[in-house]
Order: sequence, then structure tokens, then C-alpha cells
Amino acid sequence: MNVLVRTAIQASTLVIAGSLLMLSATREGSAERVITVISLTVGLLVAVTTIVLSRYGRQARNLIRRRRTDGSNARSVSPQEDQ
Repeated sequence: MNVLVRTAIQASTLVIAGSLLMLSATREGSAERVITVISLTVGLLVAVTTIVLSRYGRQARNLIRRRRTDGSNARSVSPQEDQ
């Protein structure tokens, strides 16, 4: 796993954990609760986006690698060279 991906997941986990702890310590309807819910939402969005993009990137890299190794070493001929 890439260092950047790991760092993003760790940072978002820290924000999520802190927000969940703060939810029990704040009163409903207060400004602190609103900020806590917003930071929880942002942390979840960052975590989910990071996971989805890293999975998509890994699948794309595997697909490219598979296409390179599936083909034979034969050189393809362009239509101009075929004549």
C-alpha cells in the first residue's frame, strides 16, 4: 500500500475517532455538535474516497500489467507496413 494512501487512512481514522468521542461530550443543537458532525462526515468521506481510489488504482495497474504479459512478444504490423 502506498505511503500516501496509508497516511490518508490513518488521518481520517483519527478524525473519525475524535469526532465519535466528541459526539457524546457535546449537547444537541450546539455549535460544537454541528462542527463534530461535519468533521465526522468529512473523515468518513476521505476514508471511503481513499479506499475506493486505491482499489480502483490497484485494479487498473493489474489490468495494464496483465495486458502487457498476455500478448506474445511478436511485433504488431501496422496497415502501412503490411502492404
